[in-house]
Amino acid sequence: MRRFLSPILVTLVATTVIIAVLKYSADAREVAGEAVWNLFRFFTTPFVLEFSLAIVGLLAVTSYNEWRRNKDGPEWVELEVPNPRSPNEESPAD
Repeated sequence: MRRFLSPILVTLVATTVIIAVLKYSADAREVAGEAVWNLFRFFTTPFVLEFSLAIVGLLAVTSYNEWRRNKDGPEWVELEVPNPRSPNEESPAD
């Protein structure tokens, strides 16, 4: 539990500070708005949007597959391999 407490605390403090700055500073709101708008325009360009959706899709599929494999357990299969016939042994067709 202690391992998760520090990152959560840092995230909460940083979020609180950012919200406070955005609430009381008009310049900060303008800069943040412009930054979000520019990021939106960049990530919705055709190549970047398609590439990022492909990466997110691949990540989703591999995550689901890993979760399913962990849930189902190992898929170890042993195959029965018949012993090879010795050269002196006759085949049933002979």
